[in-house]
Parts: sequence; C-alpha cells; structure tokens
Amino acid sequence: MRAVHAGESVLHPAIARKVLNRFVSGMAGHKEREDVGLLSQREMEVLRLAARGLSNQDIAKELCLSMRTVQGHIGHIFNKLKVSSRTEAVVRALKEGWITLDEVP
Repeated sequence: MRAVHAGESVLHPAIARKVLNRFVSGMAGHKEREDVGLLSQREMEVLRLAARGLSNQDIAKELCLSMRTVQGHIGHIFNKLKVSSRTEAVVRALKEGWITLDEVP
C-alpha cells in the first residue's frame, strides 16, 4: 500500500518474473542479430566453407579470391568473434545458429 501511495509500480512476483523472462529472451535475440551483423556477407561465406572443412586454398578457388584475401577474411573473423582458431569460429557459429549442421559435412 505504501509503495502504491508513493507512486511506485507494484507487480505480483509471478508477473514480474514473466516480464523479466520475456525481456531477457528478447535481448538475447537482439544480441544474436548484432553478433551475426559483425561479419560481412563474404566473411560468412568464408566461415561456411571453413565449416565444411575446406582449406584456405580451396576456399580461395571456390570464391575466386586470392589466398591472401581468404587469410585476411579468416583473420577478421577471428578478431570479430574473439576466437583463436577455425574450430572455435565454427563452434561459435553453430551455437549462435548462424550456420547449421546441414552445412557441415
């Protein structure tokens, strides 16, 4: 009663929990969209091919790029995702849902 009299909002604990859960799940989806936006379309293509087990040379051939360009893309992917290996990058992409197991042989 005092809280209402003071102009504060009062929610039943069960309703407050539902509101917080919806807010948190909404923020998680927003973060995922932000994270996937970190990578350019070309970087996502490189990551998908890396997930299939292609070497840098094979990725370069597949995308008609130089080896140096592919190495640059891989480096940018590592930096943006804060990972230190192709395996970590692929695992992160799988966990986040950016690529699916169907894309991995």
